Amino acid sequence: MPKNIQTKRLLMNSLTLEDFADLRLLHSNIEVMKHITGQVRTEEQTTKGLNQLVADGLLNTFLGQWMVRLRDSNEFIGSYILRNPATVESTEGIEIGFSFLPHTWGKGYATEATQAVIDYAKRENLAQRIIGLVDPHNPSSRRVLEKAGMVKVGETVYLNSITGDSKVTDLFELYI
Repeated sequence: MPKNIQTKRLLMNSLTLEDFADLRLLHSNIEVMKHITGQVRTEEQTTKGLNQLVADGLLNTFLGQWMVRLRDSNEFIGSYILRNPATVESTEGIEIGFSFLPHTWGKGYATEATQAVIDYAKRENLAQRIIGLVDPHNPSSRRVLEKAGMVKVGETVYLNSITGDSKVTDLFELYI
């Protein structure tokens, strides 16, 4: 199971089946999902995704998903994932991805979490290359990756394993 991560302001705990309601809160918010899938996920899609993570063993390996909470209040604010790249073509490295509830945007939480996950990947020696996939129309996520030292190196095609949909995204990388 991925190790829990703590930062100055955040608690990042490994996703469990008990986190369904919080995950559903993210997946049902159009502002959160517009740059990921372009549409909210149904309850069935959230269930399928969570069950797929369990079936793929991502909850029991160093790669996985964390639920992000504020340290001072334990309030759920987002999710972070570290996985094999969700791209149509084979892509070297591991992918990082995040989603946070809109009321938390602009407070530096995504940047703080991104740096913590990169540090985790370094400590655990998970890969030499970390990638991030960003919707070209999402400058906020682009800035988060750039603040963490990632550089845009081109484009790739993101493949949504839940719906089977695909779309062109910007490809960022960082060698660690």
